Amino acid sequence: MRSYLWFSAIALLPLVSATAAAATATTTSTTTTANITLLPLSTGAASLDGSPYGFYFVPYHSEPAVPAQSTHWTISIQGGGWCVGIDDCYGRSQMRTLHGEPGSYGSSIPYAGQEHGCGCMNTDAVDVTSSACNCLMMLYLDGGSFSGNVAEPVPVPSQPGKTVHYRGLHNLDATLDYAFEHLGLGAATELVVTGSSAGGLSTFLHADRIAARLRGGAPNCTLVTAAPVVGYFLDHANFADEPAVQRTQQQPEEAANNLHYPHTGNYSEWMRTVYTDMNVSAALLPACLAAFPAAQAHLCFMSPHMARFVQTPFFLFNSKVDAWQMDNDLQIPCRAGDANHTTCDAKEQAAIVQYGGDFVDALAPVIGSAPKNGAFVTSCICHSCSWHTLTTGAAGDETTSYGYYAQWLDAQRHTTKTKGAAAASIHIDTRGPNGGGDLKDPLCMAFP
Repeated sequence: MRSYLWFSAIALLPLVSATAAAATATTTSTTTTANITLLPLSTGAASLDGSPYGFYFVPYHSEPAVPAQSTHWTISIQGGGWCVGIDDCYGRSQMRTLHGEPGSYGSSIPYAGQEHGCGCMNTDAVDVTSSACNCLMMLYLDGGSFSGNVAEPVPVPSQPGKTVHYRGLHNLDATLDYAFEHLGLGAATELVVTGSSAGGLSTFLHADRIAARLRGGAPNCTLVTAAPVVGYFLDHANFADEPAVQRTQQQPEEAANNLHYPHTGNYSEWMRTVYTDMNVSAALLPACLAAFPAAQAHLCFMSPHMARFVQTPFFLFNSKVDAWQMDNDLQIPCRAGDANHTTCDAKEQAAIVQYGGDFVDALAPVIGSAPKNGAFVTSCICHSCSWHTLTTGAAGDETTSYGYYAQWLDAQRHTTKTKGAAAASIHIDTRGPNGGGDLKDPLCMAFP
């Protein structure tokens, strides 16, 4: 039997920044804390800096000191962007604090000895704040949405003698191995995979992989679903491109004729670099890879291109004018995704409104897959969004994103049991940015 490392807590400190925590759509955070479990390097798992990969596990207890009493599980995948290029990844691997708190996106070392909570997404329409689940919180630590698959440490040319480790996919697989062997995952009857931002992309990427493991190792599991949060990043031209052509709706045969993007340095090119450097092809959906030409295989690392190939039912939470995408994908000069951005001029405002329309267009694979899949799309310019209060703004409808999600999840349970039809599942705020001015949520970035 493998020997696993477990650290007792030395301080009660939050490890996720307020921004990152708010972005997660968990219906509630448990008050129970857990300590990091570090996996031996012999498992093939490793953080970006080569330290052991670690995760947190918070079992459900009806009472303190009582063994776990739930067969519902949430696997929550941490977000935090990506490192693009080996120098960026090396810098990330050397981080020892995150937003002034102990933590890192490239090393397990700062997390050792720190307590951590987790949140459940196994809710229902009766109690949308249900926390009756065993929650496994997967720390990021690899910079590539748990997809890196390079066997040997990669030398950093600018840092002689230094290396980085692209082992994200092995971190995922080894954590699941541990959960089956030691945490009782094999007894699960229901599991939700969730994650925010880069963790939302991870959710799209890996929900089917995790579901396959449950089919093989949890015989009583009747439902595996996914809830990606702000992880639907568009393959979109940036503001500097004239005209700004939205490419998300390319079919595979069209992609073959569009091998050169008309821009460099935005999200689409970053994903191509991550795909190449980290050798992420083994993490991608085989059906997606089969549909696109080899020269465009990196598109299967992008949510809108892969969404129609995801077999696991999912309900996504996103803004159609996502603040991070305004700054990094559209790259709007007025930086509408930044809290201290300058006022956007008329042309910039029009581009933001257009992006919102392009986002809804890019949801076509999701809309077309309803009611199996669902979505709540807000007009709030946010990345860390107030999901517990946001509504679509439709007259007479005060249902929040959580309420819609709970209805969808209940429908998935019902459909699984009875093979009946699920309820309507796509909910889109059709108003302009920030509800056309009506949304006053403090997490909505000002517009214009």
